[in-house]
Amino acid sequence: WLHTSGTNLIASPVAEAVLFAMETAHAAGVPVSLDLNLRFEFKSPAFRKALDYAIELSDVVMGSGTDEIPLITAPGTPEEMARRLSGGKRTVVARLGAEGSLGVSPDGSVSFAPAYKVKIVDALGAGDIYSAGFIAASLEGRGLPDCLRFANAAAALSLRFAGGRHSPTKAEVETLLVEQPTP
Repeated sequence: WLHTSGTNLIASPVAEAVLFAMETAHAAGVPVSLDLNLRFEFKSPAFRKALDYAIELSDVVMGSGTDEIPLITAPGTPEEMARRLSGGKRTVVARLGAEGSLGVSPDGSVSFAPAYKVKIVDALGAGDIYSAGFIAASLEGRGLPDCLRFANAAAALSLRFAGGRHSPTKAEVETLLVEQPTP
């Protein structure tokens, strides 16, 4: 699995190297995912071109359903925007913060998983932990609904610590999934 971030597409030569790696993985049938991770550089035409190409190479695109996905698709509900970004070609995951997350698969099916309720100490790094949780669940062969739940649980556990440095173990995530099966 190759996972990258939109921040890696900002400047040369990193952008070219990342796109080459994505092309190579895509051609070899290795799953490719992109966390949009959009910041102020979005207005750069070169960045937008690289981002559009990275999306085309991705099997999974993840991003904030309220802050990032609206920047690259026509306005609408998170589900409508995720469907447009999916285009029947890729899974799109819209992180919705305290509301949970929504996923649209290439066949158009939609899944939703509510957020886990935890005491938030620091949100730094929660999106990265979410991506890691989603990928880990995907690699285990879990379906989209379970991948969303697993990622939500992993991110929720990371919110309980300061500094964005806590990566929950699989056992911790599985425990939360059992303790709160349907948050």
